[in-house]
Amino acid sequence: GRVMAPRIQVPGAEQPIRLDEVRITIEITGGFAYTQVEMTFFNPNPRVFEGELQFPLLHGQNVIGFALDVNGHMREASSVPKARGQEAFEEIARRGVDPGLLQVTQGNNFKLRVYPLFARGKRIVHVRYIESLAGRGAGQVFRLPVEYGADIRSFSVSIVARAAERAPAVVAGLPAGAGFRREGDDYVLGFERQDYTPKGMVEVAGAHYFVAEVR
Repeated sequence: GRVMAPRIQVPGAEQPIRLDEVRITIEITGGFAYTQVEMTFFNPNPRVFEGELQFPLLHGQNVIGFALDVNGHMREASSVPKARGQEAFEEIARRGVDPGLLQVTQGNNFKLRVYPLFARGKRIVHVRYIESLAGRGAGQVFRLPVEYGADIRSFSVSIVARAAERAPAVVAGLPAGAGFRREGDDYVLGFERQDYTPKGMVEVAGAHYFVAEVR
C-alpha cells in the first residue's frame, strides 16, 4: 500500500491535535542519507491528552534517535522491547518523569508515546533515521514520505548533498522550482511553505552520483 507519513493518534480528543510545524533536514554524504523529522503538535483542547505517534519507515531505513521536548530542551527517548513497553512506561509515569517511549511494531513501524500533550499547548518530537544509498543503481532515488494528511501551518524541507559531482534532481513531491543550488562543494535544497498540505512522496534522483565506487 501507500506509505504514509507519521501520524499522531489521540483517543478521546474533542478537537483534533494539530500538526503545526514539520521541519525535515536531510544530509546525504558518503553514500548515506541522514534524516531528521521535527514535528510540533498543538493541543487546542482545554485538557491534557496522551498521544501515540506512529512513524512508518521505508525499507532499509533505521531509526537512530527519538527526542521529545521537556521543559524547553530536547530529551532523548528510550527504546524498549515491546514486551516491557507498557510496564516500563507506567513505571516511569509513576515516578513523575516525562517518559518518551519508543516501540517497534509490525514491520518497519515505530510508535512513540507522547505525554503529556498539554492543554492548549505544544509538544515537539524529533525522529532521526539513516539509510544507505549505495548500491541502489542508476535508477534509484532517495524517497521521503510527506503525506501527513493535514494542512501544516509551517512546512520545510532542507537537503544537503555533500561533495556531489552534479546536482541531484527533485523528480516528485515538491512544486516545480524547488531545486538544488550549488554551495561550495555541496548541492543544497531549501523549501518552505506556510499553510501547506504536502502530498505523496518527495523523490530525489541522482543523490548517489557522488558515491565513490570501490574498485
